[in-house]
Amino acid sequence: MIPFHRVQSSFGMIGIWGLSKLFFLGLAIHGFRKWRLMMHPEMEENSYYSGPPLFFFNLLPRASFWRIRIIYEPLFLLVLSGVLPNFFILEPAAGNFLLISAIFLAMKNYTRWYMEWEFIRNIMDAKFMGPKLAHIAEHGANDEDLGVINMASFPKDLPPDVHKATIKHIARIFSANDSD
Repeated sequence: MIPFHRVQSSFGMIGIWGLSKLFFLGLAIHGFRKWRLMMHPEMEENSYYSGPPLFFFNLLPRASFWRIRIIYEPLFLLVLSGVLPNFFILEPAAGNFLLISAIFLAMKNYTRWYMEWEFIRNIMDAKFMGPKLAHIAEHGANDEDLGVINMASFPKDLPPDVHKATIKHIARIFSANDSD
C-alpha cells in the first residue's frame, strides 16, 4: 500500500515455471530411455514394472508395493505441497500443482492396481470355469452347475455338433484376455 513500491506477488524459490522446466527435462530423459528400450527390448525383463519405491518408503509400517504406490507416495506429495510453500521453497501455485498431482497419482495407482487385480481374477475364473464347461459339454450339468457360472441350460433336442461348437465358443470367450 506504499506508493511507488513494488511488492512481489508470489514468494518462493521455485514456481510453476521451474517445475515446468524440470518436467520437460525429465520428459527428454525418459523419452530417450524409452526409445532405447524400444530399440532393444531385451534390456527390460518386465515392461509393466514401474521400478522400486524410494528407499525410505520401505521403512514405513506395512509397506507393501501397492500400499506404497496408492497411499504413501501420494500422501508424501500431499505433505510436500503444504510444507514447501510454507518454507518459501515453492510458490503457492507450484504447491497447488503438487496437491493436484498427489490426488491424480493416487487415482492412477489405484486404477492400475484394479486392472491387475482384474487380470488375476479373470485367470482364476477361467481355472474355475474349465471343469464346469467340460461337465456341460458332456451333458452332465444340472441347473445348480449352470447357475454357478450364470448360464442357461441348452435345449435337450440340440444337435451334438451345435452343442460342441457352442461349448468351444464359450470356452474361447472365457479363456480370452479381457482387454475391455
